[in-house]
Amino acid sequence: MDIVVKNVLEAIHYVLEHNEFEFTNKQIEKADEFITPFIKELNIDSKEFNVITYSAPKLAYNKRIEQLLIKYFAYIGDNISLYEELLKDKYIFTGKQGIKFYALDRVMTSNFKINEYKNLLYRYEEPISKFYFTLKGLSKSDKEKYSKEFSDIVHIDQTTLKIGFDKYENINHYNYLTKENIEYFGKEFLLRLDEDRRNIINNINIKLSKEDAEKIKELLIRYPNYSGIIDLSNELLSNFSIDEINIMSKKDAILYETSIKANLLYRMRNILTINPEFNCPTTFIREEIFKILSDDEIINLREDTKTKISESIPEIDGVIVLPIRKIKRIVWKDKIMNKVDSITGNRKR
Repeated sequence: MDIVVKNVLEAIHYVLEHNEFEFTNKQIEKADEFITPFIKELNIDSKEFNVITYSAPKLAYNKRIEQLLIKYFAYIGDNISLYEELLKDKYIFTGKQGIKFYALDRVMTSNFKINEYKNLLYRYEEPISKFYFTLKGLSKSDKEKYSKEFSDIVHIDQTTLKIGFDKYENINHYNYLTKENIEYFGKEFLLRLDEDRRNIINNINIKLSKEDAEKIKELLIRYPNYSGIIDLSNELLSNFSIDEINIMSKKDAILYETSIKANLLYRMRNILTINPEFNCPTTFIREEIFKILSDDEIINLREDTKTKISESIPEIDGVIVLPIRKIKRIVWKDKIMNKVDSITGNRKR
């Protein structure tokens, strides 16, 4: 076999194996035979791609080989017709994450007609790619199973592919039709939710467990008007009941979300249990501050004192410097002011 053909075929095989594609030896042999004439047409200098100096991994990501690899993948997946249609439309088969295998993977395309899948790619490429990447690591049979569920949902309602808006990150993103959501929530449930409920699931930014999904599902069924005011994190779902999550105020949602990020959920929950009216700037909810103050001290701080403390922790070269004496002095002054206020009846919270 020609040394260039041999090297290029090894590179193509490497990419397919690296991306966990499963093909029979017979499929590979036929695809090798199909692509060989196209490799020879490139007129690659054998010295340029010498087998000793170019390993398959290095060669695989050479731009001169990329289009051959895409054509090979289309052929081995029995998707040459779709490939030619996309090529004619000047579809770009590569992106930030490399080759867009989802555009030609038989696992994805087999449940759609060519024109149907083309139109979906042009309109909903991000949701399709997001779903596809959630299949990574599964066996071929499991990929086919979830892809069939995906296509069933899309055939009934394409709006399930609509990009969602993440109000927490202030960006558009898509996280609705994933392998995990299809597995845990089921297609009937995902189909019947309205846009607001879909956005609640779309904004879930955690690795779901079956228990988490069941709790979210129960929340949305029991409370169809749930506002989705708080990010449904693992910590929140583990520590609060469905009823507590449903009635949570915007103030408490902000305090709890910030506390979860600072690993202070238990402290904040205790504080709000003692004083439900408690509030503070999000910049106050820092481990450095909570380490040196008790819950009672925090609860009894004046509003302006909380702000003053949160602004008193500087960073030097990215390192937080904790002015313990300064904070203690601020708290001591706050206690004096509280005593004065208790006498004058002018206490502010």
